[in-house]
Amino acid sequence: MRIILIIAMTGDPKKYSKWQYIDKDINEVLCKPLNYDYIVLIINKYI
Repeated sequence: MRIILIIAMTGDPKKYSKWQYIDKDINEVLCKPLNYDYIVLIINKYI
């Protein structure tokens, strides 16, 4: 069984909590401003 990585990106982190995204089967949530090193870390976590 393969894992499909779903990453949500939001510009307003106060609108919804991270757990509300995870309840909808989203693996990770990124908030703006984006940090390139953190994005690479998250992707490598699932590879």
